[in-house]
Amino acid sequence: MANKTKKTPEIIDRFLDEIRNGRSAAMACKQPGMPHSKTICAWMRDDAAFAAQYEKAKEERGNYYGELVAEISLAGLQGKYKDSGMLRAAIDGLKWSAARMAPKAYGDRMQVEHSADGNYLDALKEVQSKVEGIDTHNIPLRARDGAKGQKQGKKPTIQ
Repeated sequence: MANKTKKTPEIIDRFLDEIRNGRSAAMACKQPGMPHSKTICAWMRDDAAFAAQYEKAKEERGNYYGELVAEISLAGLQGKYKDSGMLRAAIDGLKWSAARMAPKAYGDRMQVEHSADGNYLDALKEVQSKVEGIDTHNIPLRARDGAKGQKQGKKPTIQ
């Protein structure tokens, strides 16, 4: 049973190392000399620097899980595991955990940012000016009127 633990740099480092090396906070807190999970929650609530360190450690745990997926997969290919169902379940669980803890590296969602400054005619002019071998001074740019005014089979052009 964990007793009241003083917040020291050594205890913090030991706790965060447990997290980085794949243990949950609950499992880390069960280790001898470690603080109770309620104590960790209080530290996170009261100490923003510790909370940031803990979040970083969880992300590193996600990277650790991602690397474990590769190791287990290779061991499975080498025939070290006989139960393919268990192997698949272990890999799926680790992938799920890695995606939640380290979403930048293992997440399913891609974040794409874009912006649109100015209008599209200015953007077309900029693109056209970058194309080599085209004299842009004599080519006026205008937007087409839409599909209604185009003949079938004719490619739209920038004029």
